[in-house]
Amino acid sequence: FTCKATMEIEEAPGMVFEFIGEPLPKKKDAADSAAEAAFWYLQQEGYLHNNASGNGIMTLNNKGSSNF
Repeated sequence: FTCKATMEIEEAPGMVFEFIGEPLPKKKDAADSAAEAAFWYLQQEGYLHNNASGNGIMTLNNKGSSNF
């Protein structure tokens, strides 16, 4: 299976971001791969940061909001 995650960011009107996950034998794993790519992008662009508690939870920065 191969999955795609699509995202629009309010600060970039008219732009649609598509993230293609790697081909994997299970649908859920392929969907997780695409979602991880979207989260990676959001973190690299400063929309997300790691929670200070170290529990692995990511939170949105005040830079903007995103719609999945």
